[in-house]
Amino acid sequence: MATDQETYKRAEELYVIDGLTLEDVAERTGVPIGTINRWSGKEGWKEKRREFRDADSEITRYTRLTRLKLIKDAMTSLDPQKIYAFAALERAMQGKESAVAEAMADGDRNINISTPQEAIAALQEAINLKLNKMLSQPDALSFSGIKEMKQALELVEGMKAKYGIEDEADTSKTRLLSGKEIREIREQLL
Repeated sequence: MATDQETYKRAEELYVIDGLTLEDVAERTGVPIGTINRWSGKEGWKEKRREFRDADSEITRYTRLTRLKLIKDAMTSLDPQKIYAFAALERAMQGKESAVAEAMADGDRNINISTPQEAIAALQEAINLKLNKMLSQPDALSFSGIKEMKQALELVEGMKAKYGIEDEADTSKTRLLSGKEIREIREQLL
């Protein structure tokens, strides 16, 4: 089976960055599990995954330590520059979540949705990010924003009812969405 470089890179990303199992990678990419196992072993995916997790953990740790140091410096000195530095970092941290939500809205993030459970989970993630943004910037709240949130929540509840899903972890009724259903969900979101 000839597989293009894009499929290989996507498979590696699903395993290393997204943390999927090799079986899940094979299922998502349509590549046989034997090929995925061979790629993983030959290219050291397990080591790459460990390195990625370690790096991610270190970034989180140092970011938190930096925030702690900045807030301590700002509070003890009351130096306007230190207070500004802390406030700027906090805005950037809050903006990180909203940037993810905006990227999802703009289609910059390619999310593979093939089951109703995955669609519901993705919608709820987007709703949570949008709510966090709204709550972190209460002066930016608007009636239309609240109305959009209500419609999004109703869409999720409607999908749960339509597909008979009690919660997102319910896999007893897992089935693939048809292309038509995926297009309908995307149209409702846009």
